[in-house]
Amino acid sequence: MTSPTDFVQLRAALAEVDETRFKEIADRLLSGSPTSQEIAQTFEAIQAGMNDVGKKYQTGEYFLAEMMFASDMISQIMPRLTAHLKSGGRKLAGRVVLGTVQGDVHDIGKNLVGVLLTAAAFEVIDLGTDVAPERFVKAIREQQPSIVGLSGLLTLSIEAMKATVAAIQAAGLRDKVKIIIGGNPITQHVHELVGSDAWTDNAARGVDLCRQWMEK
Repeated sequence: MTSPTDFVQLRAALAEVDETRFKEIADRLLSGSPTSQEIAQTFEAIQAGMNDVGKKYQTGEYFLAEMMFASDMISQIMPRLTAHLKSGGRKLAGRVVLGTVQGDVHDIGKNLVGVLLTAAAFEVIDLGTDVAPERFVKAIREQQPSIVGLSGLLTLSIEAMKATVAAIQAAGLRDKVKIIIGGNPITQHVHELVGSDAWTDNAARGVDLCRQWMEK
């Protein structure tokens, strides 16, 4: 039997990056057959906890290591939570194809965005790193996402992003998806050069943009 304090404690455990307590509470919430409302509250608690972690990172209380550790904590329980979400009939927020573009193998930022999107009830198809434009095109055709996320850490990823958007356009799929780009070299100028629908250098902000798109 769950209580309102369980969700408060789950959020606090994540915000404090307390892996043991987080797992204990999550196991209690996900054991048996949680109701759709309980699943929704669990998602909301996780997202709020990760937002708390993000704020501590922004103020300098936490460093990237804490951000990634919190992300890993969520990743460990997310398959179970997503399975309950689907079986319980709760509507997914949307489907996102995500990948680090060709020529770049960095995945920390991409992985963090993927975890946050999943916590926000999005279905994420992660193509991994060094993803060629044609693989994004194939994924769009097969998975029919609403959103495509292109990630890159290196400056050379800018040209790869531009080539990927061009390939999506050439395939006649550009009007089928919203494209968001993110990573260290991304700016408003790069966004305009690439031809994306939005850009971000903040994972949480990127998820907010995706939610806003799906709510329209």
